[in-house]
Amino acid sequence: MTGRSMIDPRLLLYSDWRRLEACPKNLSLSAAGEASLCLRRLLLDQHRLIDVCNKKPRFKIRYPHPQDSDLDRVGIMKDEVHGSIAGPPSLSRNRDLFKIDDYLGLKVLEVDSVPLSVRDVIDLHANKLGGVHYDSSGATEFGIDSLDAKSVDDLISCLYLICRSSVAALRELADYCSPLPKEQDLISQHRIDGHGRLIFESNQFMKMEIKHEIGLSELVVAGVFELNITHADDVLLFSIEGFGGFRFEVGYDRSGDIFARARLGYINARCEVRNDWKLRLIGKRVFIIASILTGDGRLKIDLDVMGRLSEAEEGCPLTQFTLRRAGLGARYEGENGGRFLFWEIVLSRRKSRDYLNALKKYFVLRYSMNRQLN
Repeated sequence: MTGRSMIDPRLLLYSDWRRLEACPKNLSLSAAGEASLCLRRLLLDQHRLIDVCNKKPRFKIRYPHPQDSDLDRVGIMKDEVHGSIAGPPSLSRNRDLFKIDDYLGLKVLEVDSVPLSVRDVIDLHANKLGGVHYDSSGATEFGIDSLDAKSVDDLISCLYLICRSSVAALRELADYCSPLPKEQDLISQHRIDGHGRLIFESNQFMKMEIKHEIGLSELVVAGVFELNITHADDVLLFSIEGFGGFRFEVGYDRSGDIFARARLGYINARCEVRNDWKLRLIGKRVFIIASILTGDGRLKIDLDVMGRLSEAEEGCPLTQFTLRRAGLGARYEGENGGRFLFWEIVLSRRKSRDYLNALKKYFVLRYSMNRQLN
């Protein structure tokens, strides 16, 4: 995963789009630098991602003006090929929408009496301000003598508007590129966008919505966590319950194991799997993917922690289980001495190898995780 040539461009597009979608209004200079690099890959590079990823679906992508006052309500622009409109139809008609080259040429800001286009603002951030490597002298290439604090603030504010308009325009293409399951397979999803991380201290628990009772023979729970728990015997990260005493849990214990366990209470069927690599996970961002499967007289659990797989199975007469409710939280058994941080979790039906591999690659890209944990 060290070179871009090894990355599926659709996963990279979706990851970059999600980063832009999550941008808060008050961007820091380093966050603006990161956003500008995403915009460069999407819109400006020689083999820009929007062209590479749109060859097959051929969506008619149109960009609203960055200063459009209705932009927060704009979803997907009208696509004449597929004839679909998301969001209020009135927002897709009688408004200024631009093709990519026209959009990049829009003059959106004036700094030191020099008008800057969308392309200029992205380039100035990505190549000259450089995120944490700030160098105002690089602005001279754009005809700007120097950048004072107000000019930098204006550039960051303008970049935020460009992020918003690009997110609105590319929503349909991003959905096409998404590795996440489509509506018929997605059970529930929770993610943190633009508000930092969701932190669970001791004995906090949050319900996840399951709109209808669902009968399943397989379930996948995939999430991204950061574990900062050092003095607890058993920490429950996730729990899902159903009828007949069904319970499926994912957690972390004092020894350093991530575990997944299932119980079908009224027939007394139980199954548990643990990773036993003693990974030093404390303070590191990790993905965890746990799945449960029933059928053929067995109850099977797979557990994948940062690409390392464990599995277990037990005899079970059931072919289906029924979901009723799910929760995310930090139920401690033992000394309450830590917390965990959470970014995203997905519940779905799908369990194909291609889906799971795409999901893992997306987590690594989106959340900048290092797969090589020491």
